[in-house]
Amino acid sequence: MKVRQNLYIDREIADALEALAAGPGGNKSRLVNDALAAWLARRGTKEIDHLFKGRLDRMSRDLAAIRRVNAPRYAGEQEAQSGRGCEACVHDDARAGGG
Repeated sequence: MKVRQNLYIDREIADALEALAAGPGGNKSRLVNDALAAWLARRGTKEIDHLFKGRLDRMSRDLAAIRRVNAPRYAGEQEAQSGRGCEACVHDDARAGGG
């Protein structure tokens, strides 16, 4: 069901709307309806972004803290895997009885 609305819009917007509606298949009501629907959809998206922003920021901070705590251990694991930390690997193997 469609509802009739009487609106006041700026002259520049009215002229642009008139030009768009003059084209093939042009219809002012459809153009305004589609534009308003798109604007409302974007507004809803911004509200959702705003609602989740605090939670996502907190998760990012927590992840950064976890990375800082684990960075030294992770760097050591990478050295061992790349062969630069082989002396430590040999000592660990000898203590474990591996040779």
